[in-house]
Amino acid sequence: ADAQIFSFCGGGNNGGDGYVITRHLANMGAQVTAYAVVDPEKLDGDAQVNYAIADKLGLIEPLHTREQLVALETENRRPHVVVDAMLGTGFTGEVREPMASVIHLANSYREKDARIIAVDVPSGLDCDTGQPGNATIQADVTVSFVAVKRGYLQQESQGYGGRVVIAEIGAPGWLA
Repeated sequence: ADAQIFSFCGGGNNGGDGYVITRHLANMGAQVTAYAVVDPEKLDGDAQVNYAIADKLGLIEPLHTREQLVALETENRRPHVVVDAMLGTGFTGEVREPMASVIHLANSYREKDARIIAVDVPSGLDCDTGQPGNATIQADVTVSFVAVKRGYLQQESQGYGGRVVIAEIGAPGWLA
């Protein structure tokens, strides 16, 4: 069977990136589903635009209510790869529900041998302090845009980011 990819997308730029990544993976022939962890009604800007495109392509499942989360937890479908595009570099404080539970679910897939790829920063990790939150993705690979974030160098963040890969997006390194 083809590898199943679950893409968990939040709001903001990180979620928007997740929808773009999902679309590109689908175009490459991958079996990929984007789970909308933030109610699409609450999206704006790039996230809204890229959600709409992925939705037109039939790539999206809603995952912003407790019921939807329970339904996914009880499904037998398991991903081989999880794309974490829930919370980005602006995150600080507590991860709220249902996102905290989605983070726990993603980590549980990893315990069953899925690989987690975080977009820019593992969700729940404060990228300035490196402090993990009440729920934090344990990524195997973090694709960081522009440069390594300060928080990745802190001891507290060890075990969350996995291997950090820098993706060039045309921004000069001194902007980071």
